[in-house]
Parts: sequence; C-alpha cells; structure tokens
Amino acid sequence: MKTITRRELFRPLKDIAVAMNPRKEEKVDTVSELASEVALVAAALWVAFEGGKDKLISVTPTPVRTLGEDQEFINQVNQEVLEITNGLDDLKRTISQLQDNWRSVYRKSRPVPVTKYVDDGNAYIDWEKEYYWEEPNELTEIGLNHSRISDLSSLIGTINNTSNNLRSNIPHSAAIYIDGGDSYRFSVSEIDLKGRNITATLGLGGSATLFAFYEEILTGLIENRRYSRTQKLSEKAIKRRSFLKVMLGSMALIPTAKLHKTLVSENAVVERRVKASTRQSLEEYGSIDDLKLFEMNYGNSIDKIIQQLDYYYSLIDTAVDTGSGKNVESWSSIVNQLTMLRSQLIDYKNQFEDQFKSDGQLDVPANLALGMRNLQIHRQVLNQSFSINKSPGINAFFQTLTFAGLLCGVAFSSEAIIAVQDEITKAMS
Repeated sequence: MKTITRRELFRPLKDIAVAMNPRKEEKVDTVSELASEVALVAAALWVAFEGGKDKLISVTPTPVRTLGEDQEFINQVNQEVLEITNGLDDLKRTISQLQDNWRSVYRKSRPVPVTKYVDDGNAYIDWEKEYYWEEPNELTEIGLNHSRISDLSSLIGTINNTSNNLRSNIPHSAAIYIDGGDSYRFSVSEIDLKGRNITATLGLGGSATLFAFYEEILTGLIENRRYSRTQKLSEKAIKRRSFLKVMLGSMALIPTAKLHKTLVSENAVVERRVKASTRQSLEEYGSIDDLKLFEMNYGNSIDKIIQQLDYYYSLIDTAVDTGSGKNVESWSSIVNQLTMLRSQLIDYKNQFEDQFKSDGQLDVPANLALGMRNLQIHRQVLNQSFSINKSPGINAFFQTLTFAGLLCGVAFSSEAIIAVQDEITKAMS
C-alpha cells in the first residue's frame, strides 16, 4: 500500500516552483512544507477572528424597587436579626477563651525522629516536634474534647455570620411582588469582545503553531540526541507527519468553531431566557415555607439549632458535674469557663426558642421571613442570569482547551501510526 507523503500532497505547488528554478528543488520542497504548516495556523486564526465579528448581548435584571427604600420595614427586620445575635458575642468570647485554655493545658508536644536526605542522596536522622492531644479521660468519655468545642464554635459563628449577612444584604434585595407587578427591569447591553478575541487568538493560534511545528522541534531534539524514541524514525517517516498534521489539525477546528456558534445561537434568545428564568424564580421561591427559608439561609433548621444548643448545654453541664471533685488536670481553670459557658448557652437557647416558637409551634417572624424570601429570590435571579449570560471569554478558553485536546490526541495517534509504519517499512526493506 503506497504511503502518501507531504511532498506528494503538495507536489503541484512544488512542480511549478521547480520549473521556474530547477536548481532550488530542495529549497522549494521546504517552502511547500512550510506552506502547509502556515495554512493550519492561518485556519486557526481565521476561526478566532471570525468569532470576533459576532455581536453578543448581555441581559441584566435590576430591581424596580429595593427593600432598603422601605426604612420602616428594614428597621423591623434589623430588630429581628439583632434579637437572634443578642448574646452571641459573649458566647463567642467565652468559647474562644476556653479553646485557648484547653489548648495550652491539653495540647502537648514530643520529639520524633524523621529521616531526611541531603543533596548527594545520603540519609540522616533529624528530630521534629509532633503535637498531640492528651485530654482527661473523665471528659472524653462523656464526649467533651477539643473537637466538640470547635463544633460549638462553628455553630455559634454560623448563626452570627449569617445574621450579619442578612442585615447587610436584605436592604439591597429587590422588593418582590409575588402576586403580580414588575419586580425587575431588564437592561440589555452589547458585550465587549476584546477579552474574548485576545483569548481566542492567543489560545487557538498558539495551539495551532505548536502543533504545526512540533515536527521541527522533534527534529532538533533528534539532532541533539535527546529524544530517543524519535531518533529511531526514518527521514521518510518524519516527513509523513505533515500530511496528518494538516488534514487532521484542520478537522479539529470544526468542533472548535461549533462551540462559538453554539454560544451565538444561545445568545440570540438570551433576553427571553433571562426573563423566563426570573419568572420561574418568583414562582418557585414565592411558595416555599417560611421554616424552609430559614434553613436555606442558616444552613440548619430552627428545630435542629435548638437541639444542638440543648446538646451542648447538656454535655457541658455533665462535664462540670463529672469533673468536680476528681483529679482532672488544671480543672480549676477549666471549670470556671465551662460554668460560664453553660450559663450563657442555656440563656441563649431559651431566648432563641422564645423568638421562634409561638403557641408551642415553630414559626419565623413575618418581617424576617419576607426579608429572607426576597433575598433568596434576588440571589436566585442573579445567579440564573449570570449562568445564562455565558461569558465569551470563558467560551473562548474552552474553545482553546477543546482544540488543544484534539490536537494532542491527533499528535499522539499520528506518532504511533508513523512509528508502526516505519517499523514495517524497515522490516520489509
């Protein structure tokens, strides 16, 4: 089976040039080879430039009216949030002091041997400090240790941080009209494609250039005897690469260009999709239960928070009783902080229950629930619109990844084919 080489592929171009100057046949052969490689790079750049001609738009939903414009409502929401955070600063301070004291008493260190190596490969033994916990059995057996204290700190910190975020963000949320009315207006603007064009040009052009001229790079390595595998290939096999490069490399541009065309087709209906997504968010979050809204914001249900507060109170209460009168290391300094923490926990738990329980049933204050609902809708609307308004720059980046990935596959496959063909040719000769 006759093998098609690059020289035969571009023979007509070469014959014309040789007829004009027969003495420069070898130089013309090099020119024809270079022309094929430049053609591939030019095709990649053409795909990049063509994408820059398309006009793309971005659609941004903005609130017709924000909750912050109703100062009376915001004051009521802030009052509810402040009630949630009341006492948390004292709890955080006590927990932090307990953690520091616990660490200083029960976190210890010891030297351990470690094998290290010097530049010449010789090993030697060095000593490093290893930290470990040595906590009283009387406390660990009932479940109180440094990890439990850290978990309590995380719970209190989450409640505090979430409440502060609500105070900051609810005023900027849209005033949502669940039962009708325009909650958002939609502004349309043309996207600046400079970032996309730079990314596409450098990415596609650079990938194509590296792929087109990797033959020359390998040839240079062969001459320097640094690429042992390619060193085994014949000159004919090395030249055979160009045919595969041009044909398969050009084919790799097809799915790459299709990625941008998909972006363009989706962008043509972006305004309709953003508006539909906004309506869906209003319907979806408009019917969510108030207790579920609280859980979505705080990451925990009201009932679960009460249970956790009660658990930590009981744990510390048991620890105070367990440690008293026993020979627990540094108990006098630890018990004072545990006692204070126990008192603060039960006070906060009772306060939290009073705020979110009505006639024995869990409930979220109306103004707080409305603020959280509007905030969740506003976040969802912005997140969905951001997802729909796909960034051309990111799209160009994925174009480059797709193109480069396909080229790598082509390069590895063609090298394997060439190597096999070359071995067969050598065996038959």
